Amino acid sequence: MEIELVKSELDIQNGALVLLGDLHHGNQSPSDQFLEQKALNYLNKHKDYRIALNGDLIDNPQMSKLPTEKVTSVDEELAITSERLKPLYDQIDCVCWGNHEERTFREPFGKGVAQNTLYGHFSLAEEIKDVNPMLKYAPLMRGIHLQLHTPREVASVLIKHGCKAGVTRHFTEFEECLQIYQDVDYIMISHTHRPFIAPFCKIVSDGTVKQGWFIRGGAFTSWLPYQENRNMPPSTIGFVKVPVSNGRIQQPEIVVL
Repeated sequence: MEIELVKSELDIQNGALVLLGDLHHGNQSPSDQFLEQKALNYLNKHKDYRIALNGDLIDNPQMSKLPTEKVTSVDEELAITSERLKPLYDQIDCVCWGNHEERTFREPFGKGVAQNTLYGHFSLAEEIKDVNPMLKYAPLMRGIHLQLHTPREVASVLIKHGCKAGVTRHFTEFEECLQIYQDVDYIMISHTHRPFIAPFCKIVSDGTVKQGWFIRGGAFTSWLPYQENRNMPPSTIGFVKVPVSNGRIQQPEIVVL
């Protein structure tokens, strides 16, 4: 079923569109924090990079099916997020929720409503919007449909954390997204903590074949308790960028730190 998307437009002359997500503040090792700061410093040096924050900025492990030690409160996790990302506020154009924001908002496993516990997330978006009034914010597992304009072309980009909160269907998510949002050229989702890039071809309305890209973002927490419980491999620390050079969109790249 189609979920209403937040519409947005973005102009990039040269630089890149960066998919950054799964930071999981509040549940990171010292090494994770070091690598995240390294990535943020890198992005801060490239002011022509535009950033899409794609969910799971907080972790909130106390609202998990698996027993996890409570590390920090949601307010503390949001304060960490604000402190670390503040130097990049002028580069952030999109913010989407992930399943960790969703479960915090609705309480564990979709039962009840705990809106008051996530008011700070809306405040975070307002903080960013004070610096960048063009920010688009997509709460409640909605996504953003972005028209990416460069001097020589226009691309349609879908940015979502995943098809559904807390559900990982890996490559089938690509098929589901493309069936629903048939006009997109780039499908950019996160959630699995392992960056992945694959080209695809589709037949468009005029009968011609057009190439697109399916992109998954990386993460900035190397090992969460549920990964060990489910025998999942460690996360890949890094992010994905879609460069723009000489007025054209280039092949996406994985940036591993």
